[in-house]
Amino acid sequence: MNGVQMFGQHKTGYLAIGAVLALVYAAAVASSGSLLFFYIGFWPLAALLALWLGPFVLWFVVLAFRMKKAGRGAILRRLKFYCRINRSALLRSCALAFAVVLGAACFTEMKVRIPEIIGYYADPHLVLMDRKLLGSDAWQLTHAVIGPNGTWLIDRAYALWFVVLASFMTVSIATRDQAFQVQALLSFMVIWLVLGVAGAMGLASVGPCFYQEFYGKADFAPLMAQLRGQDTPLLAVKSMDYLLEMLGKPALVNGISAMPSLHVAMAAWFVLVAHRRGWSSWVIGLAALYAVLIFVGSIHLGWHYAVDGLFSLIVVLLIWWLTKIFIGATQRQ
Repeated sequence: MNGVQMFGQHKTGYLAIGAVLALVYAAAVASSGSLLFFYIGFWPLAALLALWLGPFVLWFVVLAFRMKKAGRGAILRRLKFYCRINRSALLRSCALAFAVVLGAACFTEMKVRIPEIIGYYADPHLVLMDRKLLGSDAWQLTHAVIGPNGTWLIDRAYALWFVVLASFMTVSIATRDQAFQVQALLSFMVIWLVLGVAGAMGLASVGPCFYQEFYGKADFAPLMAQLRGQDTPLLAVKSMDYLLEMLGKPALVNGISAMPSLHVAMAAWFVLVAHRRGWSSWVIGLAALYAVLIFVGSIHLGWHYAVDGLFSLIVVLLIWWLTKIFIGATQRQ
């Protein structure tokens, strides 16, 4: 099988995805000093890869079940035949799944290294920016209108971010629409390079929830007291305690970084992907509503300053526009 069969007229776009991954990987190797940095204790990259490939396995199970229900025999032979005639798309999807997983491992590695490479310094400046922009700390505005029940709802919606991300990534990786696939995944990789690596390193910050622990100031103590005082414990608070406990220790999910907000960045990406995929207006509307919930939740739950999300939103829109121009230019060649 040659590259034309596997990548078609979008070969340049897929090469660009690989180039961005190579940059992120090189940065992670340089910061860790190891080519195999992605082995976190006993937890190898292969396990995370298996998690991302799970939807593909599930798809084959569903396909086999449908064949059996339809009364078709020789299911394994039929699945083998399907794999053979669709090998280009399947191999491409597997390669992209690996690229996304390795990129996630690189991001985690860089995030964990922020305290020793740069050191957290930007929070006082971000606090000042919020206060100049809004006249007060952003969380005071959200908590003035959102009560305990709303806080609980936002907390649960915020926790679903990983599930929504996995769903959008599965659609992007498994699709046969290569133009859409390149647009979605190239923009995704560039967002994580620009915001998740360069931005997080250059604007090293911990966010309101960790402000007192790292700066010794109680500016956000009232916010944290309000969050911890909820009748039903918040998942966000449990996650914050976990991140503090695991700081400096090997773990699959680890590292503290506030500016820029990857949660807000990906929520904006969800909307752009839904629109680019041509989904119905109500699906796009739900994605937009969820993006608003994530932005408000990032402030309300103490993870981020308002400027974190606003900065991320602007950069994501710019990256989406630039990748669209790039893809259009390569297709005309």
